[in-house]
Amino acid sequence: MRLWRVPVGVRYGFLPAERGGTGLVPWLIGVMAFLAALALVVGITVGGAARDLSRELGTGATVQIVDADAVRAQAAAATALSHLRKDPSVIAARLVPRAETARMLEPWLGDTLRNTDLPLPPAIELRLAPRVDVVALRDRLTARSPSARLDVHADWLSSVTRFLGGLQTLSAIILVLVAVATASVVALGVRSGLDVFRPTIDILHMIGAEDSDLALVFQHRYFQHGIIGGTGGAVCAAIVILAVAASVAPVGLPSALAASGAVWPALALLPPAIGVLAMLAARVSVLRVLRRQP
Repeated sequence: MRLWRVPVGVRYGFLPAERGGTGLVPWLIGVMAFLAALALVVGITVGGAARDLSRELGTGATVQIVDADAVRAQAAAATALSHLRKDPSVIAARLVPRAETARMLEPWLGDTLRNTDLPLPPAIELRLAPRVDVVALRDRLTARSPSARLDVHADWLSSVTRFLGGLQTLSAIILVLVAVATASVVALGVRSGLDVFRPTIDILHMIGAEDSDLALVFQHRYFQHGIIGGTGGAVCAAIVILAVAASVAPVGLPSALAASGAVWPALALLPPAIGVLAMLAARVSVLRVLRRQP
């Protein structure tokens, strides 16, 4: 007898669903799916943030005039700005207004700079050409304005990019570990089910059922477990992510999630992916155990 020839309504009813000790399997898979969803979202969001930083700040630079005398500082800033606008390595240069500088310092100094005449060092914002020789540009600038200090954003951006890359690698490792743990949970559930249903399996073997037929029954059941657990875990993860994004709105996480267009499709694909993983793990486990038995 081949089980695939049996009507679908009967084919998967040979093994009672309420037996076999598999009631916790969907819950365990749901926990794994929750962790996988969080790791997936972190990896995608961090990758998008790294690309945005590289695109926006990769060619950026800032020139600060270090001079205690406000008059000399303004004159040095004007000289540096004029020279930089003529330099072929510089695409754009602008003097940062005092109000904008004060606004950038508010997180550390508060709004006191708005109500005082405290002098602030002049700053020039630059956009450099690709693959510019920073050392030569710094030498040319210092020759014209000795009090000018060039700060290239790529110098500190590389360390930030390495940190974000490390987070992406950690997310990938967590995904692999979750997949291994999910397959292990399915394998343990399959072994328990085979022990409980051993008399039924022996009868099915006697009437002509093959190991692949029995594997079909188990893989169908565990595919359902994977879909149910994966959906529950993905939904819970989406709720947590939205709650966290709403609570840290000033940091910009909602905009980062919105910019990462792959986040929500990835969460939607997670349940079927876990279902397929559980199905394959169940099939491999059933065939391995049955082939070892007499």
